[in-house]
Amino acid sequence: MTLTVHVTPAEEGQLWTAAQKEGLTPAELVRKLPTASLPLASDENAASIALLHSWLNRTTEHSYSS
Repeated sequence: MTLTVHVTPAEEGQLWTAAQKEGLTPAELVRKLPTASLPLASDENAASIALLHSWLNRTTEHSYSS
């Protein structure tokens, strides 16, 4: 599936910054987002795992902004 996502210049800047922190290109980072954010249909624990990942991401984001 091919998707086109329109972002503002500010969002594009955030995407570049986040990708660089991960050592990825923006396209690679965006490609990872669905698998990191969406629960897998075959994994009954996927929703819990996704929630834990979101908490870890928030903790990481806050530690960078300090």
